[in-house]
Amino acid sequence: MILKKILIASSAAAFSIALAGCQAEVKDNGKLPTVDVDATAGRLPDVDVKTADVKVETKKVEVEVPTVDVTMPSEKK
Repeated sequence: MILKKILIASSAAAFSIALAGCQAEVKDNGKLPTVDVDATAGRLPDVDVKTADVKVETKKVEVEVPTVDVTMPSEKK
């Protein structure tokens, strides 16, 4: 369960970095269709997108987890 949460969090972080690390150059602004009864279709802008190279790695790490003693209200002395 913890591994699944870590995987989801790291995937979200990598996706965010990939989106923030790209550069887009609009070569052609595109054109909206004319607004009359006989409207013709417009065209999409021509965009050249250069994304950053992202290298994702994993490594094994040992983490010391503290011992916790929990006393429930019904167990009070």
